[in-house]
Amino acid sequence: MPGSKELNLWDGSKAPAFLSGGGDMGRAVRSKEWTAHPLGHPEGWPQELKTMLRIMLTSQQPTEILWGDQLYCFYNDAFAGLFELDRNLDQVGQEGRVLWADAWETVGDKLETVMTSGEAYTSEDALIPIMVDGVWEDRHWMYSYSPILDEDYGDGALGIFVTCQDRTKSIQLGKAETKAREAAQNALLETHHRVKNNLAVLKGIVRSESRKTDDETLRQSLGRLGGRIDSVMRLYEAMLSQSNNDGVDACSYVERLSRDIHDLMASDYKEIELQLSCDQVALEVEQIVHVGVIVVELLTNAHKHAFIGYKTGTIYVSLQLENKTVSLTVRDEHPDTSVTENTAEKSTGIGKVVMEAAVDQLNGQFVSAETDQGRSIKVTFPHTGQ
Repeated sequence: MPGSKELNLWDGSKAPAFLSGGGDMGRAVRSKEWTAHPLGHPEGWPQELKTMLRIMLTSQQPTEILWGDQLYCFYNDAFAGLFELDRNLDQVGQEGRVLWADAWETVGDKLETVMTSGEAYTSEDALIPIMVDGVWEDRHWMYSYSPILDEDYGDGALGIFVTCQDRTKSIQLGKAETKAREAAQNALLETHHRVKNNLAVLKGIVRSESRKTDDETLRQSLGRLGGRIDSVMRLYEAMLSQSNNDGVDACSYVERLSRDIHDLMASDYKEIELQLSCDQVALEVEQIVHVGVIVVELLTNAHKHAFIGYKTGTIYVSLQLENKTVSLTVRDEHPDTSVTENTAEKSTGIGKVVMEAAVDQLNGQFVSAETDQGRSIKVTFPHTGQ
């Protein structure tokens, strides 16, 4: 509980109620000899100034009052601590241009505009250097200048009520976090590029060996291996080209992967055409991984089994989105209907197990249908993207 000295002015008279409390800055205001100041004795100050001073001194937030044409300065303990100002009577009541000489070039015009227009000014992030212990420091500030108007709402303002917050540490922390994220992302992209390049080398080796061999069984096995390598490589490319969180472009991924597998499995003895039809569909990375597995297995299986005994044929690959359901269809077709048993052979090895596992991971299902001219497999699964 403050003593009687706490409530007295410099001349020993009792301090008016609006100047009670306020910690160090409250004492500084009460101790200053105001009769030698242009504002005169506190008892004669305008009611608007008295009211705002009472609000300022009792506030826990950094606040300042700039009063009159000369912008005489009053501030509370929180404000003094923020700007490392002296908590004594020497700076209380100083002209704004004097107290804020270091920053006046930045803030002076804005303060004058508020005074003449009577309209507030706010800045979310202003870089204003201040002098701290004789050293210039750049500080980021969020502040507002609110005009103090008279009761008749005349032109201009009587003074300015200032609130502010030093956001330097949070800005610096945000920049450091952004820099760290960018560094991590760049490192990840570099890793992706290295993996993709290594996969491309491996794919080239497989392709070269596939073209050298006359063993059809070995060639098809190499083609299947190349397709799986290509699936991973294309996935890396899709992830690298992804610029937002809307998902991976499944259409481009499926088309490029299908063409690559078709080239890997191509035979010098047959003319197999590839027909592609894809809707624009964005899928999550986890989904696109399983789609790649399915495309590899179905295409390699079609090349291996669908055209035994035939010189020509067509493989159709389609990707469609309808009613939040994605449909992936691979259909093979040959022109001759005289030999139907060749299309009846089905994949029963590890490839089928892998494909069925991928369909399960997609929470999907697949349907197989056969005709005299070939076979069609349709995989459907729910679309979880936007």
